Amino acid sequence: MQLGLGIDTGGTFTDVALYDFNTNKVIDSAKAPTRKENLQKGIEEALDQLDGNLFQKVQFVSLSTTLATNACVENKGANATLILIGSHPKVVEQYGKEYGLPDADQIILLDGTVNDNGEAVKEPDWEYLKQRLKAFDPFTDCYAVVQTWSMLNPVFEQKAEAVIAEQCGKPVVCGHELSGKLNVLKRASAALLNAKLIPVIRDFMDNVLQGLKSKGIHAPVVIVRGDGSVMSLDFALKRPVETLLSGPAASMHGGVYLSNHKNQIIVDIGGTTSDIALIKDGYPSLLEDGAVVGGWKTAIASVDMTTCAMGGDSEIKITKDKEITVGPQRVIPLCALAAQYPKVEERLEELTQMRPLHTRPLPVFYVYTGKKGNRLSEKDEAVLEALKEGPLDITKLCEKIDQSIYSFNATELENKGLIMKSSLTPTDIMHIQGDFTRWNVRASLLAVQVLSNQFGIDKNRICKETYRKVVLKIYGTIVKMLLEKNRPGIAKTFDTPFFDRLLEYSTFEDDLLKASFHTSYVLCGLGAPAFIFIPLVGRLLNTTTYIPEYASVANAIGAVTGKVISIEEGMVLPRYENHALIGYTVRTRKGSTFFKELEDAVSYAAKTLEEDAVSNALHRGAVEVQSIVEIDENRAEILSAEESDENSLLVDIRILARATGGYRI
Repeated sequence: MQLGLGIDTGGTFTDVALYDFNTNKVIDSAKAPTRKENLQKGIEEALDQLDGNLFQKVQFVSLSTTLATNACVENKGANATLILIGSHPKVVEQYGKEYGLPDADQIILLDGTVNDNGEAVKEPDWEYLKQRLKAFDPFTDCYAVVQTWSMLNPVFEQKAEAVIAEQCGKPVVCGHELSGKLNVLKRASAALLNAKLIPVIRDFMDNVLQGLKSKGIHAPVVIVRGDGSVMSLDFALKRPVETLLSGPAASMHGGVYLSNHKNQIIVDIGGTTSDIALIKDGYPSLLEDGAVVGGWKTAIASVDMTTCAMGGDSEIKITKDKEITVGPQRVIPLCALAAQYPKVEERLEELTQMRPLHTRPLPVFYVYTGKKGNRLSEKDEAVLEALKEGPLDITKLCEKIDQSIYSFNATELENKGLIMKSSLTPTDIMHIQGDFTRWNVRASLLAVQVLSNQFGIDKNRICKETYRKVVLKIYGTIVKMLLEKNRPGIAKTFDTPFFDRLLEYSTFEDDLLKASFHTSYVLCGLGAPAFIFIPLVGRLLNTTTYIPEYASVANAIGAVTGKVISIEEGMVLPRYENHALIGYTVRTRKGSTFFKELEDAVSYAAKTLEEDAVSNALHRGAVEVQSIVEIDENRAEILSAEESDENSLLVDIRILARATGGYRI
């Protein structure tokens, strides 16, 4: 046996899978709740469900995680300082916030010019940098340095790095090492975020390695990048920003591997959201402009996915008009809470006898997470104190803190992660329907009974309508995604209320009028609830559905079967002087090079990019590397009676080199 271990730490579950590379088969898999306060424990609980005798045969471990994404969204991480060279202060002030950058007065701005041919024109004031470092360094853990046109010549980034190393001795991230994209603010966003994430990812990896060590697993570790490929642990520790959207990317790769369909739509139903990707010719497309997460617009490659704010843990609510809504807020399913705290079931039993005059839903509980808060109001302190003995429903909690149920608002405490809300979710409905019964079924039944009594709605309607809303939300998201793929920009023209109503007609059993959208692409469902909802979505799309055998742990399988992929891009541009063509400029990450002949320029660019792609793949831990080079010539037509190259003008030639290999075991 030649075993690999895949581990995915998601927001709800930690999934693990053992994969045999000799037979290309999954040997075993398991899942356990993610312990956010102790990731090591969650990983160990999942591993405990596997055959421990096989651990000695594990030759490498591959991870996917939402850690970097969550840190990005929650603005956590190290104190990092950004140094921008050659950017105009007004541009930074006006547009920096759009990319997640701090205020201009929190950035060290230096003059310094490299032109669009990669030539250094104006040297920065290095003495000024040294003075500014003295002011910033006491509050800085690491630095990010980004200059304009660094993808052509990173000379000033490298000099600034040397100055920081000599004066401060702290880690430095240079923009040209992460991306060759033109947008300097995007490169700045990626570099600053990378600097902030270095200690976060190091902490995470320490937890993982300790968990593996406790089970006698000493194999090398790799981690999934946002584009679905993998990189070595050493590489990940230097470039943690490349793990953005690692979890969803692993799921999509797992779906491609498990389904073996060339053209398909993959839907991964998670606890908080459902991630959807279009797979064409066996590959998901990548976001050209890079990942966008939590207000950070980066230049980091990631799988092009559409996210639907609907998952198994989405909160079910009932409006004043007795309409049943699902999501987007995520809560703890009551069945899961009652499984951990038996008194929750007892309290739900009591609530079935209540007939309140208010319209605040009764089966809503709050749980203290154990975290300590700062600068809390007296009311918030009282809430935390009341919850220290265990979860309380909203009625009991308001009684205990002597507050009206009408004025009670725990949103701030929830946002700070100090308490968590628990109420009815699709996962509870799955327990009632018998589709998924991992936790306390009776708690879910009681919760629906409480809502039925309180709002005068039939229990069966609550269950049936919840399922319909989940299916409709996923279906509508897929339709909008396909429309946008087919005609970019069309989403901006949507009359949203009308379009949503049109989608509603897809699910009504009405012989007079039906509206539907069809696709020939196979619909592949991943995640534990996929077998419940995806066939229903497929019926609306009038297409074939496929639920792989290991759909519930596809992300862990995607992690362990991932390949090392390195992509390098460059351009060949015609160069003119006095309106006359004098030659061609090659632009790559290494800089800018001039050639008189087009053939020489293209040959040099292709060779350089291919060598760099292969070198990066090897650096990430690849073996048996294969490479391909794609050349795309872009010409503008000149009006003429005859068709020939002489009647067209070369705009540019874009060259892409891709190196792919398995991971070194």
